[in-house]
Amino acid sequence: MTKKLTAALTLLFPCLIGSFANAWTYKGNGGYAVVCRNQDGSISKAELLDFYEGRILRGLSVELGEPTASLEQKVEIMLQRLEQVSPFRAQTYRLQFATFFKETRFLKDVQLADIGDAIPIAIPKNCGAEPVVNQREPEFPLDPRYVIDEEIWDELAQDDRAGLIVHELVYRELKQETSLNTRYITSLLGAREWASVGPQEWLNLAARAGFTYLEENGLPYDRNKHVRRYPSGTLKSATPMPGAVFNLHGQWVGVQSSEPVEFHESGQVRKLHITVSIKSLRPNGWGHDLGDLPSFFIWKSPYGDLRVTNPDGFPGAKERGLVFDESGRLISGALLLTPESPFILENTKYSIQVGLDWNDQLQTTPFMVDIDGRFTTLGLGKGWAWIENNRVGVQAPTSGLGLEFFAHGESLRTVSLLKEFVLQRGGDSRRVPRGHS
Repeated sequence: MTKKLTAALTLLFPCLIGSFANAWTYKGNGGYAVVCRNQDGSISKAELLDFYEGRILRGLSVELGEPTASLEQKVEIMLQRLEQVSPFRAQTYRLQFATFFKETRFLKDVQLADIGDAIPIAIPKNCGAEPVVNQREPEFPLDPRYVIDEEIWDELAQDDRAGLIVHELVYRELKQETSLNTRYITSLLGAREWASVGPQEWLNLAARAGFTYLEENGLPYDRNKHVRRYPSGTLKSATPMPGAVFNLHGQWVGVQSSEPVEFHESGQVRKLHITVSIKSLRPNGWGHDLGDLPSFFIWKSPYGDLRVTNPDGFPGAKERGLVFDESGRLISGALLLTPESPFILENTKYSIQVGLDWNDQLQTTPFMVDIDGRFTTLGLGKGWAWIENNRVGVQAPTSGLGLEFFAHGESLRTVSLLKEFVLQRGGDSRRVPRGHS
């Protein structure tokens, strides 16, 4: 995971957590351990319930690195396993783990109330399932999110502590009436048998466990909204989760949760909508501080590196959103320009300042390109062009597609005149009024 993704998730984190909201009882919910006690009540043995069930019911073997490895290292091993199939979720859990102990209160000489959500399947004789953690949303200032029974915590091995923390992170998302599904996922993430879990198997397991969103082709999407697939079963389109970020050809961008992301059958993105609306652009620049929020895509164009986003209200564009072909070539989008970074498209036949409308206001500029990445259409522009050896002021037509270009962008095809122009043909003169194309 890159620092840029971490920064993006940090900004989007409140929205992300809000999307997970479910019924969350006042009594809280928690993680359990299998605890065996001596006759005097002291603990003789304690083991995370998740790992105990995984071992005796499913034959799973806990494997979290060297016994001397730190708690942070063992948690990271489990998150790296999750990252293989669900990178967005793994990074979300990392952010939550980073504040775990700041949100925790350890208590001695207490007995946490039995919440009753464990419903253990099997327990060793003369032992019991005892709550180690109680988790609930803080309601008042200084309220901890996690309350931990320090007596049991101290008796857990480092592997069990790491598993307990991951259990709480998973449960924080699932928020289910029982912890059965959380325990299964946690036991699998802690086991060497995880190596046999492939992407498709994880999708099936995650859906059965009740996760709000799934991830395919690098996209975290809402599994409860319309998901389309190709006959081969590969993902065709899905609706992003609120706050989702997407690696678009090596660049992290935010994606709109109101618009589906579409894919080619190869898994390459075909169309998406970037989070920040192009209507946020004003003549004096951005209307608000974006911080590190990914809000545009850098297009490596034949004209240099250009910032692009979703086209809006472009009659000539067949589709809204950034559109790519199967090779990853950008087909259409909109340029993002500011007065501080104008873009002038020019050669020996014309010079057009892109993005200027008829009132000389800077606007986002929809475009379409040919197979070589050269503009075939630009929504707005104002400048001059040579027309039959005459230097003439031109602008984009007030209707239609905007500026149109012949192949490879060498010559303008359609413009609107800024002044009256006299066209000489075979000794005859033809007056072309201002504003005509």
